[in-house]
Amino acid sequence: MAVAQPNPYRRATDDRTRDIPIAAITASMPEEEANIRAAGGDAFLRKPIAGGAFLAIVRSLLQEDDPGC
Repeated sequence: MAVAQPNPYRRATDDRTRDIPIAAITASMPEEEANIRAAGGDAFLRKPIAGGAFLAIVRSLLQEDDPGC
């Protein structure tokens, strides 16, 4: 099965999406983190995840955009 390759530059060149953080939540192997980050991912969580870990990642991504968050 072929996997679509994300365009890491699309988000960066589109003013409408440039600042949207991307968190990948996946059941992939640990070595996939580098691929996800290279494709523009800001955070990486491997399943299964605890609710607290997910919330911490979301909060950290939101704080990068708005320190008052």
